[in-house]
Amino acid sequence: SVAWLQRFDQHHFWNIGAWIRNTGGGFCPAPKVADPPKVHSDTTEVPVAVCVEAVPKTVTHLKNARAKLGYDSEGAPGILHIVHAAAVEKSSPGQTIPFSDAPVGFEGAGVSFMGNGRKFAQVDVPAKSVDDLVEEYKFPRVDVLIVDTEGHDPAVLFGASKTLESTRYVQFEVHRDIVNSVWANTTLFSVVQYLSNKGMDCYLAGNNGKTPSLTRCWMPENEQGGMKNVVCVKRGDKWWPVLEKYSPGSHLGVE
Repeated sequence: SVAWLQRFDQHHFWNIGAWIRNTGGGFCPAPKVADPPKVHSDTTEVPVAVCVEAVPKTVTHLKNARAKLGYDSEGAPGILHIVHAAAVEKSSPGQTIPFSDAPVGFEGAGVSFMGNGRKFAQVDVPAKSVDDLVEEYKFPRVDVLIVDTEGHDPAVLFGASKTLESTRYVQFEVHRDIVNSVWANTTLFSVVQYLSNKGMDCYLAGNNGKTPSLTRCWMPENEQGGMKNVVCVKRGDKWWPVLEKYSPGSHLGVE
């Protein structure tokens, strides 16, 4: 969330490096975020990011870091919401689900599996779909949707059906190797088709500088293997050719 706020920041206020130093980061180093091009506009609209987290201790940790860095200050050039909830496909007002009260940053305690072999106390956590959150916050649109829920990603995407009609960019994690997860019972092909029906092209995102198209050139072996990342972009959007040109076989391709 902070990295995306920085990508649109005209005031050098948001800093993903400082955020990672204050939160403990993750498995990957901080992404390199280039300064955005200068925009001269009279609009008062500021970028807004929503971070949805289910683990209570992690929510508190993130809110403390936000306060320490002044990212919750009035008049900041952007808004960072931290929402305590579990993202689900469908929810009703006031609904909760049991969730592991895991340590800060522990990723093996999602909806799809209970603690990855470790037992944690269970707490009731609000359950909300993406569409519910967009309606609750009265967002006119969602430009970017990032999903990483340790095996539960398809349910989150299916719970964003209305939102995805106007979303420009989607990134999610494929984890078909997690037993009894939503991914274990959902094919990647079906998710790619679902997003294609929303007007999006999807690509595998690796570390080799290429983004092979899943929408245009599907291969059965895409269902195999462990964790992988997929990115999707709205066809016709300005960001579409950026991904398409790195897809082998594309007429926009680069050597």
